[in-house]
Formats: sequence, C-alpha cells, structure tokens
Amino acid sequence: MPSKNPRIEQIESFHNSVTEHIKIISDYQPIHNCSTKHHPVFGKFNVYQWHCMFGFHLFIYYKQAKYIINKITEK
Repeated sequence: MPSKNPRIEQIESFHNSVTEHIKIISDYQPIHNCSTKHHPVFGKFNVYQWHCMFGFHLFIYYKQAKYIINKITEK
C-alpha cells in the first residue's frame, strides 16, 4: 500500500486481500490442531488463533488508512 498518492482503491485492495487470507486460513484444518504459544494478554494461542489476531490487527490498520485517505482527499 505505500504510495505517495494513496487512493481508496488501494484500501479496497488491501481489505480484499485480508478477507481472502482469513477465508483460506479458516478452512485450513492443520492449523487448528497444532501447538500453542503464549499471548501476553490472552493466554495460549494456536496458529489459527494467531491468524485471527493478525486479521484483527489488519482491520484496525485498514480503518486507520481509510480515515487518513479520506482526510487527504477532503482538501
């Protein structure tokens, strides 16, 4: 997404890639039954749970990027 002239199309593309990633990971069974690693706040996470957290973080970045682009294009 880095660009000197970001546009809403880049945000939409980013959103679509995150959505597709989550869909693929949700259906991939081997990651549901694997070892866990400790999350400092939420406790033990398996790979699937870490991917869900990754998607959640990307959603936050998506909202932030969309807000910034909307502010830039208002001028």
